[in-house]
Amino acid sequence: MKEQVAERIKAFRLHIGLSVSEIAEILGKGTPAIYAIEQGRVFPQLDDLATMQEHYGLNLNWIISGKGNLVLPRGDEEHSPDSLLGLIAALRKDPDNDELAEKVEHQLSIMTERLDKLNKVYEVLQDSK
Repeated sequence: MKEQVAERIKAFRLHIGLSVSEIAEILGKGTPAIYAIEQGRVFPQLDDLATMQEHYGLNLNWIISGKGNLVLPRGDEEHSPDSLLGLIAALRKDPDNDELAEKVEHQLSIMTERLDKLNKVYEVLQDSK
């Protein structure tokens, strides 16, 4: 599975027309980290996938399973079953996945808090210009 995810991530990056250095900058990583992900040596972090979904409409279901479209339809990402919240809901359908769903939901809440803090810092920086 790791190799298929790596191939899909690279295909997505090429589809949206970004270089390795551009996607590294967007994700706040070095280019070696992106190469490691695209070569299947490292599994992508959930917050990186969320960032790509938020900015470029990455379909997380496609990344994981290869099913569906590479990119989500615009305007409905948050309510899509392919969004992070949609994936959590899908996980919860099977009681065996409750622990994993809790972990994903917890990580999502941490990422949301961090994003809120970053947005506040960004606003302060913009106001100081």
